[in-house]
Amino acid sequence: MNDLHEAYLNNRHRLAPSQKVALIEKAANRIDDKYPKSMNFLLSDGYRIYAYYGGLDKSGGLWYLLRRSPHRSLSLVDESDGQRIILGRSESGTAAIIATKRLTKSETWQNFKTRTVYVFQNGTRIHPTHIN
Repeated sequence: MNDLHEAYLNNRHRLAPSQKVALIEKAANRIDDKYPKSMNFLLSDGYRIYAYYGGLDKSGGLWYLLRRSPHRSLSLVDESDGQRIILGRSESGTAAIIATKRLTKSETWQNFKTRTVYVFQNGTRIHPTHIN
């Protein structure tokens, strides 16, 4: 967070998404070098979600699913505490779902590569594939 703050100050509060990714990935990998497989995280700048999988694998890794409209609703019960999770139905738009385990069996979930920042915007993965 300090690296991002300093970069914002040095660049008149403007950073391109690719600059943010580079800073986040560098800082996360620096922490992971010192404390291997110690963290996964989600971070948002209000426009994008930055997701990092450092290898912490207590429940199955880190996974994502991209849904295109129309979505079917999804209802799950968390086995650890009985909490019900409901993801609503949408007739329009896209969605990116990020979870520590695959939440459905009939959809194709993608696993995160270790020590990589993934970026999602408007329900689409824009990095590591491409980012502007």
